[in-house]
Amino acid sequence: MGMLFRYAWKSFWRRRTRSTMVVAGVTLSVALLVAVLTVTQSVENAIASALDAAGADIVVQKRVDACPFRLVKLPKDLATIDMAVVERLEQHEGVAQASGVLELWAFHFADTGGGGGLDLPFTGDKRSDAADDAAESGPMAGGQGVPMVMGEGGEMKSLQPTVVAGIDPSRRTIGPVRLARREGGADGPEKCCAVTEGRYLSADDDYHALITVQYAQARGIEVGDLLPLGPHHEFEVVGLVDISGTARIAGAEAFIPLASAQEMFGEGEVVDTIFVSLTSRRASAAVEQYIRELIGEGASITTETNVEAGTAALAAVTRNTLLAVSAFVLLFAMLALARNAIDGVAQRVNEVGVMKAIGWSNSEVGRLFAAEAACAALIGGLLGSVLGGVVGWTWGRFADLELPASLNYFPPCSTTEAPLGLPLSTTPSPTVFILGVAAALVIGTVAGLAAARRAARLAPTEALRRI
Repeated sequence: MGMLFRYAWKSFWRRRTRSTMVVAGVTLSVALLVAVLTVTQSVENAIASALDAAGADIVVQKRVDACPFRLVKLPKDLATIDMAVVERLEQHEGVAQASGVLELWAFHFADTGGGGGLDLPFTGDKRSDAADDAAESGPMAGGQGVPMVMGEGGEMKSLQPTVVAGIDPSRRTIGPVRLARREGGADGPEKCCAVTEGRYLSADDDYHALITVQYAQARGIEVGDLLPLGPHHEFEVVGLVDISGTARIAGAEAFIPLASAQEMFGEGEVVDTIFVSLTSRRASAAVEQYIRELIGEGASITTETNVEAGTAALAAVTRNTLLAVSAFVLLFAMLALARNAIDGVAQRVNEVGVMKAIGWSNSEVGRLFAAEAACAALIGGLLGSVLGGVVGWTWGRFADLELPASLNYFPPCSTTEAPLGLPLSTTPSPTVFILGVAAALVIGTVAGLAAARRAARLAPTEALRRI
């Protein structure tokens, strides 16, 4: 057997031009497969990290036409969901935990601390003509593009939005800023994985807030300061959180108790986003169906499997399409390799005749050609897996992948940017590398068997007659 492989290697290397072309074809086809698998795996992991950061398997929202402007409003096209839905969901079979979040845009007066004689609650009758466009699509903050309103004396005042999320402090393991560990061991106090200063919200907090580090730096706010949210309320800042490491669903600049957010909004016990964790992934379909029955028209359900269609990298071409293209290219490479191997047999009729004349059996001749095809496939598989891994890694270094904005609305004139960026880790996977080499060996084996069958059918006398 060792002599057979040595002879196969010499035969492969002796025909360098043909062998190089075959190896190049296998390399490119395997590189495409490995690159696609590396990219899609990194996207899936990034999306999973966003849901894992919230401790949720399903995110529930309801969408309607964008609501009119008011000083404390729902973001864009989000609609309210009654808290009773959260309670009923948590009692459903297969649901481990459910928690509601009320995400709001709370506008405060950037010029002065008071309402300036405005008729509140404000619904837009005294806004400047350009306010709607500024609130929804104006440039980022910094004094430009913020909504303007007319004060009591006719002067224009600017409104600065803060993205607020009302969270349930008792639901500490699920939500946009969830607790992940305890300090000092299992019996130590709970601490949010993201808290950098101060403390997390407690059950008896009312006008208290956590704010992000980025928002604190932009506004010059420290723990213990009072933060104006909306036209009437001030909240004491009790902690700073850093949530910049990964995309956050229902992320915000300030996190306050859910009851306080509901009071600010003034429409009763409602939420606009529900995080749901499951006891088992197998329960997902049944829970999703139940959610649609509860919420009705406009229900928007986000899971790990359906969110990737909304990401920037996979919006136009889905993973399945890319994999189908890779499979087609691999099939083409297999056919090309088989054709090359069969042509090689036709060109080596004399050599085959001599082999059979000196005692080589049909199976030994067949194994020789199969071994030569395997050499080409193995080299191409190794090179292709390395090349595909490099392509996938390079893509990850420059790709700008984000969660769909519908999962985390920030107004364009907000102080900070929405935490939508998905961190990509395209470290080459040994599993994907092995899969690429295995795919190459499969197509090499198929091609080799085709050539072996052709060689085995050659009659020695016919081969020797051509010498």
